[in-house]
Amino acid sequence: MIKVQIKSNNEIIKEAEYHQKVSLKAIVEDLKLVSNNIITFKVNNQFVYDDTMIEKDSEIELIYINSHVGLKIYQDSAIFLLGMAVHKLFGNSKTLFVEHSIGDGVYCDLLDEEVTSEIIEKIHSMMKKLTEAKTSINKMAIPINQAYEIFQRQNRADVIKNLAFHKNRYIEIYMAEDYYDYFPRPLSPNTCFIKHFSFILENGGFVLRFPSMTDGMINTNITLPQKLFAQNQEHDKWLNILDVDTVGDLNRLIDEKQIRDFILTEKPFMRKR
Repeated sequence: MIKVQIKSNNEIIKEAEYHQKVSLKAIVEDLKLVSNNIITFKVNNQFVYDDTMIEKDSEIELIYINSHVGLKIYQDSAIFLLGMAVHKLFGNSKTLFVEHSIGDGVYCDLLDEEVTSEIIEKIHSMMKKLTEAKTSINKMAIPINQAYEIFQRQNRADVIKNLAFHKNRYIEIYMAEDYYDYFPRPLSPNTCFIKHFSFILENGGFVLRFPSMTDGMINTNITLPQKLFAQNQEHDKWLNILDVDTVGDLNRLIDEKQIRDFILTEKPFMRKR
């Protein structure tokens, strides 16, 4: 007999017993759990996917978008979906940059190209298609040299910079169809969970907006904090001058023992803000 305990927001909501191993998806259906806005699961404190088989007594935690952990997973998964859409539409001819948080989203742009309403419409449409296709997002552990080959094919200089400082022989990355990406945090197991997102054209790029943690929907009444946005843009330009665009660049400065000089250079800018 396999005993399972279902939790949500650290509270036990249901308990059940099964005579044989059973998938998480089957448990959700069997117990008629509210599946709307579930973004992923934890089993015995480990993030897992809904096809995971429960073979022993387990504590199952439902991660909803209306939790801080769930919302962060949703946001990262939406960024993954955005990258996948750009890859599907443009291949390596356009390079996507996710720059900084602003309002309820993240500011993004395409390298050396002004984003138009036509481009945004294509991206939005492709993301919707990928959501409706219910494509699995799979986590896989691969050797570092294989990861280099994958991200070189995808022209992902940002990820390649990071790989240079990865100490293990293997690295965990995410894959959906022919698209690969690296995230240090867990993603949703399927594109179908990423239902709500929207875009705002801004300053040659765009803001990818995320749903509210309260109801899982996009807030229709929002104004971007323009002063903060201008400061972030100015800071991005400053970092470009310093040739520090990615986490990999920061790791390089640490490795070359130049991080102290970088911090001292940054201080006047931060004081000015």
